[in-house]
Amino acid sequence: MEKSMNFNHCFVPLKLAEAQAFVAEHHRHSKPLKRHRFSIGVKTELGIKGIATVDNCSSSWANRHDHMEIRRVCTDGTKNLASFLLGKASMACFCMGAKVVFTYTKPYEACSSLLADNWDIDGVSHRKGHIPLIRWMKESPWEKKIDGVVWSMETGERVPRDQHRKNKTSRMLKTLRAWQEKYKDAA
Repeated sequence: MEKSMNFNHCFVPLKLAEAQAFVAEHHRHSKPLKRHRFSIGVKTELGIKGIATVDNCSSSWANRHDHMEIRRVCTDGTKNLASFLLGKASMACFCMGAKVVFTYTKPYEACSSLLADNWDIDGVSHRKGHIPLIRWMKESPWEKKIDGVVWSMETGERVPRDQHRKNKTSRMLKTLRAWQEKYKDAA
């Protein structure tokens, strides 16, 4: 059985140029970002093993200063590193005052790192002429939840907020699996 690595002792802030160089070398389908709010990474004696880059939202929430977006997560293939970086990047965003953190994935990506770090599927970004992107969100653990219930669109009843998110994520995962099947040749 493989022993899991503890990344906490290798966790470092990175300059934009370091993150850009790592993304240019290792990312499958995205180019390096031209700007960022901050980048973090895991560095060992062998060099950088993975990075996460955070910036302002690139979508309709761009003018909201309490929303941030994890724009790039890239690793050299080290097991569990993407989940670790997602967790640290989202926690750093919340410590900087963000109420919500977003990220996007392509429908054919496995998304296991996001699921492991308790992200919720928030919806789909339909881009004209492009494959749609899955929008994931994570809310600040420190924000006070108002009322704790939401109206269910399916039944018209009040449902506890946590149950509503689980139901929504379950429905979206079924859709995600169908898209993964549909777009598997696009990878």
